Amino acid sequence: MIKTHSQDLTRQALDAAGDLSDRVARAAHNGIDTVRHQASRVGEQTVGYVRDEPVKSLMAAAAVGALAGLLIGWLGRSRRPY
Repeated sequence: MIKTHSQDLTRQALDAAGDLSDRVARAAHNGIDTVRHQASRVGEQTVGYVRDEPVKSLMAAAAVGALAGLLIGWLGRSRRPY
């Protein structure tokens, strides 16, 4: 009887762990689908904006590139005085 009871408890624990694993996998899959959909939508909006406002887009890209270059240059400088 004790062996059967412990086997039942083990089986229930394994079933519960399997159910939890399935729920986590479904939640992760749903999260990935949501992020993929949002990224696609943002990409489409970006393409639309660039198509509608090419000069502004070019100026914004140049500004971001210049800022990134300055930041990388600043971070790459040696901190030791010469």
